[in-house]
Amino acid sequence: MNRSVSHNALSGTIPKELGNLKELLMLSIGSNNFSGSLPPEIGNLVKLQQFYIDSSGVDGEIPSTFAKLQDMVTMFATDVAITGNIPEFIGNWTKLQSLGKFLKRSCRRFQGNSLEGPIPSSFFNLTSLTTLRISDLSNVSSSLDFIKEMKNLTDFSKKLIDIW
Repeated sequence: MNRSVSHNALSGTIPKELGNLKELLMLSIGSNNFSGSLPPEIGNLVKLQQFYIDSSGVDGEIPSTFAKLQDMVTMFATDVAITGNIPEFIGNWTKLQSLGKFLKRSCRRFQGNSLEGPIPSSFFNLTSLTTLRISDLSNVSSSLDFIKEMKNLTDFSKKLIDIW
């Protein structure tokens, strides 16, 4: 089951009841005017494979319950005010093929925002990754050695603050 509420100018908080849609494979909430943080209940969507939160208006940290999203293949989040450290658990999403960090539209995926480093050492596990776009991370003092193990990586973009 796939659900998209993108491009609807929806406002308010993201309903925590979305976490009850246990068969959901794709969730797209982008291009809306939501406020507040991502509901931890989304972490209950253990079959979720694609999650798009670009330009959704959400802010705050990525909930720790997202560690349960082991089937995640694609996560796009651009132009979103996500804060805090990059969660270590993302490195356990071993099926992940495309990860983009939170910034502006176009093809950026995991860029922008207020996320901070270091890049978790668990990223070494993301050997299925084909697209990794990270930029504008602050307080980064980590190595990028994990990239050597990413044999499928065809699209890599980085712009790290304070890493070199």
